[in-house]
Amino acid sequence: MPKPNTIYTSSGPVHIKSRRTSTTRRAVKPIEDAMPIAEKPPEASRALALPRDGYSRFKQLQPFLPVSREKWRQLTRDGRAPAPVRLGARCTVWKNSDVHEWLADPLNYKA
Repeated sequence: MPKPNTIYTSSGPVHIKSRRTSTTRRAVKPIEDAMPIAEKPPEASRALALPRDGYSRFKQLQPFLPVSREKWRQLTRDGRAPAPVRLGARCTVWKNSDVHEWLADPLNYKA
């Protein structure tokens, strides 16, 4: 059975002294300190207003909507909010002009 801290060479076993004398572990530097973290874009680079034309995904609409994602899905399903446009299996957008109409009068909006 090989002994710990021993290297076996052609000239015979060589014992290596351990650097650690105690059984306590040294503090490991967190990975956050080792690698730079990508900074968030400044507030000025974010959209301050919803464009009047074009299409937007939910993440782009979310700052302007007074409801959660699930409530927005329920409203669109029931026809009380703008109908989504499916661009693909995993890409849903809403027409910005329809969202502006809904924001102007959400209680009386009809899709």
